[in-house]
Amino acid sequence: MSQNLFPAPESPDDVNRAVPGWLCEVLQLACPEPPGLRTNGRQAASAAWGIVQLRRVRPQEGVSWTSVGDYLQRLAGLAALSLDPILQWASLRLDEPLDEFFVSAWGRLARTLGLDQPQAWLHLRLSLGEERGDNPEPPMLSMRLSSSSAVASLQLYEDFLAQLEAQWEESVRTRLRAFERLLQKSYQETAYQEEITP
Repeated sequence: MSQNLFPAPESPDDVNRAVPGWLCEVLQLACPEPPGLRTNGRQAASAAWGIVQLRRVRPQEGVSWTSVGDYLQRLAGLAALSLDPILQWASLRLDEPLDEFFVSAWGRLARTLGLDQPQAWLHLRLSLGEERGDNPEPPMLSMRLSSSSAVASLQLYEDFLAQLEAQWEESVRTRLRAFERLLQKSYQETAYQEEITP
């Protein structure tokens, strides 16, 4: 596709026409001190427009058995866009080991994309398994399930993951519990910031 999905705005007025105003406000509130985004209109518009597009295609992906990085790449493929401006806004480095900064950034982005917390938690747990070198294949589950069966799908995944995690070392399970608290905190903070957005 030769059409440019990210037309560079030439002025603040162009930015306002390109993306919903409420989303730009949420992006600024949800990401304290975003490097460069407050002064770089082009970068801000690319991040905001990219998030709009990922939210649009997210129902097509449904609930998938994928790590954070693979899930975002799938969405980007469906939307035919680059993740770079979105990841930069969220301060999310997919090539870095999982730590508290990764978890907080993923929580902020997942909430902004409209994922509920259980699904965001699923992708994060699979990322930890991937980092450990695990390649779990849940029995009798498809790689991608429709959003209409999301609740049942998540429960099946949850049951399978619980069995897998029970075999992990205690230190890894302790790390996982800390990640869960961080993700929950990130969701709560982002939800609050959305509520106070005019």
